[in-house]
Amino acid sequence: LDEARRLADRGALAQAESLLLARLTEQPEDAAAWRLLGTVRLARDELAEADDAFARAGYLDRGDEESLRLRILIADRRGEPGTAERLRARLSRGDGASR
Repeated sequence: LDEARRLADRGALAQAESLLLARLTEQPEDAAAWRLLGTVRLARDELAEADDAFARAGYLDRGDEESLRLRILIADRRGEPGTAERLRARLSRGDGASR
């Protein structure tokens, strides 16, 4: 995970994604890896894929407000105000990032 983060920080997004996908094949319950994968995909402007990764992170870590905030950002960027509002309401209730 640390190596994937270093690669992502250097802009080597494809390599970071590759490492993360390999990790998630072995450890699909790793919320931090899903969150980082979402960040990588968001940086690549892959909004649907990023949202999916953040949703998975939130499902695995119910207190993951960061993923929920990023899902709100994605919904806003995709022009989905209803989704963004639903996620904002969940954030204000403290419901974490679960779907």
